[in-house]
Amino acid sequence: MSMLQNTIKLTLALYNNHHIPAKQLMIFKSYVPYLQKKIAIEFYEVPDSSIIDRVNLVMEENKNPLKPLSIEHLRFKHYERSCGFVNPESYEIGTELIFEIVSSLVICVKRVKRYSVFMPIRNTWKNFLETPNLFHEVMSYTKSFENENFIVSNIIQGSHSGEKELGVLYLGLPFLSPHLVAKLTNIYAVGHRKSIGSKRVCHKVIDELNKLCRDGIALNTNGTTVTVYFRCPLVLGDNLGLNCICDFVESFSATRTVQNYGQDVQKKSITTGVKTECVFNQLIYFHIVENRTLDIMHDLFEGVVHYTLSKILTCLIFGNKLLSLDMLNRRISEFYFGEVEINKPRPIYKESAKVNVNDIVKNKIKIKQSSAEMLCLCRYLGVIIGDLIPGNNRYWKLYLTLREIIGIVTAPRYNIADISQLRFLVHLHNESYIQLFGKLKPKMHFLIHFAEIMLDNGPVIHFWSMPYERRNKILKEIAISSRSHRNISLMMEFVINCSNLTLK
Repeated sequence: MSMLQNTIKLTLALYNNHHIPAKQLMIFKSYVPYLQKKIAIEFYEVPDSSIIDRVNLVMEENKNPLKPLSIEHLRFKHYERSCGFVNPESYEIGTELIFEIVSSLVICVKRVKRYSVFMPIRNTWKNFLETPNLFHEVMSYTKSFENENFIVSNIIQGSHSGEKELGVLYLGLPFLSPHLVAKLTNIYAVGHRKSIGSKRVCHKVIDELNKLCRDGIALNTNGTTVTVYFRCPLVLGDNLGLNCICDFVESFSATRTVQNYGQDVQKKSITTGVKTECVFNQLIYFHIVENRTLDIMHDLFEGVVHYTLSKILTCLIFGNKLLSLDMLNRRISEFYFGEVEINKPRPIYKESAKVNVNDIVKNKIKIKQSSAEMLCLCRYLGVIIGDLIPGNNRYWKLYLTLREIIGIVTAPRYNIADISQLRFLVHLHNESYIQLFGKLKPKMHFLIHFAEIMLDNGPVIHFWSMPYERRNKILKEIAISSRSHRNISLMMEFVINCSNLTLK
């Protein structure tokens, strides 16, 4: 491998560290002369002049190895030739009025342009899928489903075959085997949107997806050319975000069919719950009404589990007095969660209760955990405090039901019997919650649809929001490390694209 290729690998590795600002990449340039000088001093003491001449020649040839990559423009040119780098596209999507306070008496009104950034995905996916042996692995993985008539482990075995979350707009590749799907580098940011309107922001992404569906991508693999076609079946996100970008009223709850949806679009009245036709209906083989999806991160762990577990612990601690809050927190802090669980639950607090549950209590439990921490807490709570709770305790029985639901929903594969069991457990959970605590929360109603959605789309753990939230964390790190906020979306796309590159 040449010095230039090694230098390209070095700069790509630095781009992959999102805490380092781009302008700091060339800080190594100042160290090269120092290293060369140190090497030369050592070799000057060698008696063989031919060796010294050879060393001097090598040093002269590599006197300034970073010069071809000294500025960003040159780096991107080399990345295009050697790594398949694709330039993101920034395009104007409209204007907005902003109010700038000039003084205590003067407010200046300005009209500023707003932009969206789009990352062409065709070449990126082509380069990725042409990675040696990867396409063969994909085909072997998908072919394995033919022998699993009763086991469902992937969305391809349902009626859909793709995934996407919008905020930043991401595209995922669920046909990859699980160890590849789990990598953040295999989640592709294709656009950043502003509050200008979904149609203006998303039209380039939709055009790209339709081209992938109609024309596919020609892959050169193992000496043959194979055309692979793509279909986008799901738009994924939290409820508020999906309602917003799909142009529903943010708090709508109506049941819809394709027919009554079309009628509501024609009425052009937000009282129907539909602002305007969803831009994603322009996708081939897609209609928003048939977008049957869920997000266990927000619906389950930040919703149902949070509500139910708070009530259960409140009654066990302050109602039944089977343990104290201090004992619970001590057991959580001392419990060994193993090497796999890195999201250890945080301490649990109490606060004054405005409305008492069935048992007369003056306090209630406050659980403030992330979704990953909530999953960890619910998963291991039975082992942490189960020895203190009688087996016939009605609140504990509700926890055990919830724990079984989580076990099925988070499984990477399931059989048809598991779906029947899930339906039973959801009914039991909701019925028990009503008997113990009163009215259900809206997200507990969503539980009713989990079984059917899993039958349609496969294990929901493969298309929940958590991986995309982790991807958002990387974007935040890039934004913090950069001092250039003139077009922060464009800058982030450049850095993300560079961090995903590998030298051919």
